[in-house]
Amino acid sequence: MNRRNFILAITCLPFVAYSKTFKIKIKTKTGGIIGLRMQAKDVFAAIHKVKKRYPGCEILEAGEI
Repeated sequence: MNRRNFILAITCLPFVAYSKTFKIKIKTKTGGIIGLRMQAKDVFAAIHKVKKRYPGCEILEAGEI
């Protein structure tokens, strides 16, 4: 497969789009309260993403926008 066909094959792959946006309110380790928007498939995936980005945070609210 040459370079041109390889690039064409990659660009034709289906784009995985998140279908929902979630509003999540967290309390950080230091006590600050932050409101975030996170795109994910469901609320559990959004919470998982937040916990990876902010380890040790506490989830106060989570809901779909």
